[in-house]
Amino acid sequence: MFFDHMGPVRFAPGGGLDVRPHPHINLATVTYLLDGEIIHRDSLGSHQGDEQEFIPLPESK
Repeated sequence: MFFDHMGPVRFAPGGGLDVRPHPHINLATVTYLLDGEIIHRDSLGSHQGDEQEFIPLPESK
């Protein structure tokens, strides 16, 4: 199990993290937002976003 903490952080409108391509082999990523808003986009064209309690469940291929 892997835990990572980030923040608090503020981005300019339209800004965000530049996460380069990376494998998701035998890995399930869970993102839990305590406050604010998040938009998740991936290379498959998926686009999800919501305020708080947003949990993206990516598929490992």
